Formats: sequence, structure tokens, C-alpha cells
Amino acid sequence: MTVKKSAAVFYSLPFLFILFAFYFPLANLLISGVSPSSLINIFSESYFKSVFIFTLKQAFFSAFFSMIPGLTGAYILVNFNFPFKNIIKSITLVPFVLPSIIVVLGFVLLFGNNGLINSAAMKLFDLEKPPFLILYSFKAIILAHVFYNSPLFIRIVSSAWERISGDIIEAAESLGATKLRVFITAVLPQILPPVIAAFSLIFILCFMSFSIILVLGGGPKFTTLEVEIYRLVRISMDIRAACSLSVLQSFVTLSFLFIYSFYQKKTSMIYSDNFRIPEKKSSSSLLQIILIVLFFLFLFIIIIMPLAMIIFESFRFKSSHAGNAVFSLRWYIKSFSELGFRPVKNSLILASVNTLLTCAVSVAALSFLQRKKTVMKVLIETFFAMSLGVSSIILSLSYMKAVSDFQIEIQPLVLLSMLHSVIFLPLVFKSISVFYDKIDRSIIESAESIGADRRRILFTIELPLVRGGIITGGVLAFALSMGEINSTLMIAPDRFTTIPVAIYRLIGSYNFSQACAMGSILIVTCVISFFLIDKSGRIEL
Repeated sequence: MTVKKSAAVFYSLPFLFILFAFYFPLANLLISGVSPSSLINIFSESYFKSVFIFTLKQAFFSAFFSMIPGLTGAYILVNFNFPFKNIIKSITLVPFVLPSIIVVLGFVLLFGNNGLINSAAMKLFDLEKPPFLILYSFKAIILAHVFYNSPLFIRIVSSAWERISGDIIEAAESLGATKLRVFITAVLPQILPPVIAAFSLIFILCFMSFSIILVLGGGPKFTTLEVEIYRLVRISMDIRAACSLSVLQSFVTLSFLFIYSFYQKKTSMIYSDNFRIPEKKSSSSLLQIILIVLFFLFLFIIIIMPLAMIIFESFRFKSSHAGNAVFSLRWYIKSFSELGFRPVKNSLILASVNTLLTCAVSVAALSFLQRKKTVMKVLIETFFAMSLGVSSIILSLSYMKAVSDFQIEIQPLVLLSMLHSVIFLPLVFKSISVFYDKIDRSIIESAESIGADRRRILFTIELPLVRGGIITGGVLAFALSMGEINSTLMIAPDRFTTIPVAIYRLIGSYNFSQACAMGSILIVTCVISFFLIDKSGRIEL
């Protein structure tokens, strides 16, 4: 095989993969699983209408209430100087690699009827019943989503806000404008695109939220499209209704994905090589100190405290209800004696395969993109990013239907590995593309002018230059795959267990201490991933 032919085969592989692993099963789902009559039935039934309205409602309020602490936190990070500021900025990345099932577990330990807050209030005020009944309600869903997503809002908006040129702000101040007028005329127009982008992204995440709704919703009253699709497939076996709901959900998520992509592109215009960051204000005034302390407290409650509670509870054992708690490894020993190493082994295999596959596909596709014009690059980037707007539950349903329709025999581990790769490919692709965009084209053109072929350029020039992006994307893929629960619950048989599925089942049986032991393993993975990502490069969202 000639060099040109081998290069053509190599560069065609990522396109073939995404066609076979994403577009083909999704097209099969839409063509064979959805009919005009099924869509009419879905839109005519009051129950499905109420589910759709509630899904929109909880996603909107979740994004809105995430915006309030998100904007406040972004303002503090951008405008004030204080100790450990860089560490705080890094910590806002933690929820991005934190599995949602860990958020659910931490939320139960904090706000449950026997959780830390209710237990402390009952002892302090000598109460017989817990004063804060939060779980299994609409407010529980909103609070959990705010806790999970507001650091993401802070990170997106603050990253853009701090890149606003100080010259623009100083010019407005020199003309006598008040601080409020400077903010409205000089700052707000520039931070509005990242605010809308962050709102749209969080709306999508909350619209497709699954485990938080499944555990904290507590019943049909708080069911979303995602949970209803799962119920129709796994319990009612009504595939046609599930397919129709999938169309409805995908239409909404893809619409908001378009909004997010549009404003994310506008946000990127804020970044420039010719800017001067304005000097940050001193944090000496009382008001500024109060704001910073409240911000520290907020981050401590929503990030540090739930993780600390899970780890603390995993080592805590009481021989009786009235007995004193002692340090013990009982819950770890019990978890591994009952479940064996299967959950850990399955999670590690899935995460490892996902890491290798997503990184290889992303590098091959991005290497090909370097030789294309801007319009073609945008189209191909969209081609690889479309799975971001389709939920893992819908993708799982499309896989189930393809396997059934074409009578394919495939092992759950292989199916889930492919599915994980499709789910997380857009994020890995984006992480590596940030480094590819920094490559000086003249270096590649010089190599081509002396006769270097594409393969040689890839291995001797491109890969060394994008190594940080590959590490960032690979670690991100590994961490996210370790915590993924939706697709496993949807398509894997009951005997196939991963760490998140084991935690979910333990929470369902009210075995919180053992769930904490399994959760601590995920937390350690996430914390290590967080430090590796923070050290190797930034994530563009």
C-alpha cells in the first residue's frame, strides 16, 4: 500500500467510526422507531405533555438559579485579589469531572432526613423530627442542579470576563462614567455572550439530567423526558413511545446546542493576543471581604463538603443505632466481599477503552482538519460534535434498537465501550483542538516543502505539539467514563455492574455507608484527574 493510500485509510477511520457508532444507530431509531401516528399520540396525551413541560421548567429554573451564584462568583474572581485565588479557580473544574451519582450521594448525606444539616438542627433545637424536608421534591432537584452546575457557570463566564481589555474600562472611566455605567456600557455587552453560552449549556445538562431526577425526584410527579424514556424501555417495554419522546427531547437539546455554539463562538472573540488585563482591586474593604468569605463558604458547601462527607462516612461504623461511631474499613471490606472486583474492573476497562478510542479518533480527525479551509473545518467540527446534543439515554436506546433490528450479538462491555466513546468524543475533541489551533501552519508547510508525508508530520511535529491536549482529553475521557451511569443502567444486563451502578443500587437500598465506600473510589479517581487536567492544560467549554 502506498503512503498516500495508507494516509487516506487512516484519515477515513474517524469518519467511519462516528458514522457507524453515532449516525447509523440514530438514523435507524428515527426511521424505523418513529411514525407520524406515534408522534401524534405522544403530543395528544396529557401525561406526556406534563412530563415535557416539567422537563423544560426544571431545566430553566436550574440554569437560572445556577446563574445567580455563577455571576457573583465570576465577578469576585475577576475583580478582586485574595489568597489562594488560583486554587479556587481550579476547584471550579471539579464538578465537571464529578459523576452525578456522587452529587446525589453527597446531597443525601447533607440534606437527607438523617443528614448532617437535619441531625445538627435536631440536636441544636432539641427537635423530634427533621425540620428540613428537602429530598424527593422539586426544590431538591433544583438545589442539586445548582450545586452541580454553578461552578461550571463561574468557570465559563470568569474565563471570558478576565480577558476583557483594561483599556476599554479605563477609557469609559476617564470619560467620567460611574462604575454602574462602566459595567452596563463596557463590560456587560462583552460578558453577555459567555453568560448566554453558559446558561444554554447548563440548560442542556439539566434538560438531559438523569440520575439526579431518578433518585431525588421521588416519583411520577417529577419525571422528566430522560427518566420517562428509561421507564418506557426498561419497565413498560414501549419502544415506539420511547422513540417518539427521544425525537422531542433531541429537538430541544439540539436547538439549545445551536444557541450554545453560536454564543460560544462569539465568546471566543473576546480572547485576543492584544489585550491588557485590568488591574484587580484590593480586597481591603469590609464589603469585599464579606463577599470573598461568602464565596469561599459557597464553594466549600457545594464542592468540598459533600466529598468530605462521603469519604468520612465510608470509614465510620456504628455497631448499634445508639452506639458510638468508630473508624473502620468494614464498608470497604463488605463491598468487595459482596460485589468482588467486578464493578472496579468493568469501570476501569470501559474508561481505558474510551480514553484510547476518543483520543485516537480526535487526533486523526484534527490532523485531517489542519489541511482544510475554514468553512469545511466548521462543518467537520459540527459533524463530530453532534452527539453532544443527544442524551446518553437516547443513544443507548438507538443502540438497543440497532442490535435488535439487525440481530447483532455483541458483548455488553464492547457495546458500552463504543457508546462511551460516542458520548464523550465531543469533549475530548474540543480539548485537543485547543492545542491544535495553536500550531503554527508555517512549520507544517515547511515540512511538506521538503517532502515529508502526512504520517511523518503527524508523528514528528503534530503529536509532540498537542501532547498537553491529548493528556487533558485522555484524563477527562477516563474520569467521565468512570462515572457514567445512564447508558449502563439502560442497556447492560443486571449482572453487569460498574462503580456508579453499584452506588445507585446501594442508595436505593438505603445502604449509604457502603455506597460511600464505593463513592470514595470514584472521588479519588476524580481528584487525581482534576490535578492532571489542571496541570496539563485548560478545558475549553
